[in-house]
Amino acid sequence: MGYVYEKISSADAEEYGLEAISQEVIVGRLMIENWVIDRERDSYLRKVSEGRPDVDEGITRWTFYWNRKVIWIRRDVLGSSWEGENAIHAKLRIAEMGPLDPDPHQQRSIIEALLNALDVHTTRGGASQYKWRCDYEFAPGILNVEP
Repeated sequence: MGYVYEKISSADAEEYGLEAISQEVIVGRLMIENWVIDRERDSYLRKVSEGRPDVDEGITRWTFYWNRKVIWIRRDVLGSSWEGENAIHAKLRIAEMGPLDPDPHQQRSIIEALLNALDVHTTRGGASQYKWRCDYEFAPGILNVEP
């Protein structure tokens, strides 16, 4: 089935302990109503905070649930540009990510799933009015494998 963009139900929020996870974010916490979820893999991606315009604009923090673990992610916007009517090209960096399994094969699986989930989230499952093209890079030292 793959990842789908949907509203978070109260049953899902309780099952995954989302309120407790959100409490770990001190600054910029958002009231998030949507996520992307792959119910077959029991995996989700959820944005939990956004940087403040005066301090850390362009920085978002996410949780990625994979293999019954919550992986924290910081994504930085390095730049974006218009590429024609309603088309946006964004350059993004995964600046922090963890904790990760040290096994390179597991890391590769996580990265593939994460990039897929980010793509679905960016396009809101195809419902976005914009055509997005996102290039991701990973900060040095995050991974044991090339994405």
